[in-house]
Amino acid sequence: MDLSKIKMVVSDMDGTLLNSNHQVSEQFFELFKELQSRDITFVAASGRPYNSIIDKLAPIKD
Repeated sequence: MDLSKIKMVVSDMDGTLLNSNHQVSEQFFELFKELQSRDITFVAASGRPYNSIIDKLAPIKD
């Protein structure tokens, strides 16, 4: 697989992106910066209400 062609990463929130304390880890925010530097879009997928997602991802919402 040619990983250089990746344009988007989608992740579920609960049980995947959120840790056992229902928080996003600092490691993710570091990874997010790497995705941005490679022009890769990140999408959070969830059945949660929109405001809940925004609260969890506040540092990167823009």
